[in-house]
Amino acid sequence: DSNLVVIKSEVISGDQDECGVEYLITRKWSVSDCAGNTTEYIQLVTVQDTAAPEFEGDLPAQEIVASCDDIPAMVDLTATDNCDSNLVVIKSEVISGDQD
Repeated sequence: DSNLVVIKSEVISGDQDECGVEYLITRKWSVSDCAGNTTEYIQLVTVQDTAAPEFEGDLPAQEIVASCDDIPAMVDLTATDNCDSNLVVIKSEVISGDQD
């Protein structure tokens, strides 16, 4: 039959979670001939976020030695993620050993 028409469909499920970056896409193709014979093919695409966010730009040194009156200020960092464009970098500072 030279008049075959392939019908395709796509259903996305599981993307209602908080991030919406881990879900399943079910793709289906079907074709039937004039005698009513049908063939189907199903593809499952599992979408997962497996990459951690990364800081951008130059990072401050992990360890430094500073004199009492020359302590550098804590800098603001930015980050990127392959699946999330709404990242918030949370910073915190703990001072220890200054009780004397």
